[in-house]
Amino acid sequence: MLRVCHIASGDTWGGAEAQVATLIKTLAQSGAVDVCAIILNEGRLAQELRALAIEVRVISERHNSLRKIFATAQEFIAQRAVQIIHSHRYKENLLAVWLAAGNPKLRLVRTQHGLPEKHSGIAGLKQKTAYAIDRFTGRFSANKAIAVSEDVLKYLTGYISADKVRLVPNGIDLNLVRCPWSKSEAKKMLGIGKDEFVIGFAGRLERVKRPDLFISVCRHLVSRSENIRFVVAGDGRLQAQVESLIGSFGLTSKVLLLGHRNDSYAVLRAMDLLLLTSDHEGLPMVMLEAMWLGTPVASRAVGGVIEVIVNGETGILLQDADPVAIAETCLVLQKDPALREKISSAARTLIARKYSATRNCDLVLDLYSSLTSQQCAARLAIA
Repeated sequence: MLRVCHIASGDTWGGAEAQVATLIKTLAQSGAVDVCAIILNEGRLAQELRALAIEVRVISERHNSLRKIFATAQEFIAQRAVQIIHSHRYKENLLAVWLAAGNPKLRLVRTQHGLPEKHSGIAGLKQKTAYAIDRFTGRFSANKAIAVSEDVLKYLTGYISADKVRLVPNGIDLNLVRCPWSKSEAKKMLGIGKDEFVIGFAGRLERVKRPDLFISVCRHLVSRSENIRFVVAGDGRLQAQVESLIGSFGLTSKVLLLGHRNDSYAVLRAMDLLLLTSDHEGLPMVMLEAMWLGTPVASRAVGGVIEVIVNGETGILLQDADPVAIAETCLVLQKDPALREKISSAARTLIARKYSATRNCDLVLDLYSSLTSQQCAARLAIA
């Protein structure tokens, strides 16, 4: 059986981590590969994989030198007789390259979950250097690269040969992503009245996600609709800024700050509308989850979102970042429950057809198979 090891950071829990956990779980359940994982930080990702009885080796990047991380990972890979390393994000990509340098039989696969996020100052300079190294090593070392959306595919083919890059959309576990409560019950759990219209933000409180834009939309909506509430689920570096904006706009009684939640499906069920205000997205897992749970999604027309949402059919696409225009769209949806129901029904059908974990897993398994076929062909050519 083919032996595959995934390498992921695991220091946070977001869309990328949710996709990694879902993929590894589905690969293990398929019985087609023997899968294990190296996680560079203890956290929810490692816990989720252990709960699935998947062999996990946590090598803390906070408590080990680079040399120690490499030596421990090398030992783990050798003990498991790993044939393919599947890495996620640039640090993990670099570790995979080092491991393969000492073992030419190893095949390397990397997934690009989104476009690089931009930072300023010293952090921005460090980031640019890291991504430059990542692109250089990817060009010469990656046997295959996975793009989760068309724009990510375009980014990858800018430095990796097009024949090595495949589009593999994210997928969710249709059996796991569920909530036993009705919408009114989920609202009650959050202390929200069943007749209040709930607009939600779910994601990292980081600049690329634009929580500031979401709060600005809330500001315009409260003056137009009394029976409305807002939910913000997530944490991050902009936590203090978000709290400050809420206070300065007089929204304290209207915006419910939930922080990081492990019951995210219940939170999504409580929403009447999930609003994505990001400057960029790869293929957001929270969007797929909300659509499957019956919560309509309105999103800025960015990244892989436009590959999933057909405007007015499976969701609503917002063409600009004007908070007034976005608020107007939200009001239209609030006043038209029939439209929301129509969108929710079409979205669920789409998710079942194109964005299941099973389909995602099948595409990845096909990619793995192509690598082993290439190895066999190379051996025959040498013989």
